[in-house]
Amino acid sequence: METDPNHVAAHSAEWTNSEDYDLAWLRPGTPLELGGVYFDLAAPVAAPFVALPGQVAGSGNRYVARRDVTVVCWNRLVEGAVPDGQGTS
Repeated sequence: METDPNHVAAHSAEWTNSEDYDLAWLRPGTPLELGGVYFDLAAPVAAPFVALPGQVAGSGNRYVARRDVTVVCWNRLVEGAVPDGQGTS
């Protein structure tokens, strides 16, 4: 079985078995939704950000849109990257 390069199974030893996620990121060249909130899996030390006009996913980005994941998943993704809970639900 071939793995889709635009999906990643996210799991941390600190998560419970029910907290495994299959995340899809945006393909390079995909326009970001104006005002949408995104997190770059390729730069997990960065904070979530709000998309600006004309912004698109680059070849080095692995953007996950907050709208595409559950609140619990989003919080798990960003909890180690964002100080003081910024960017969580």
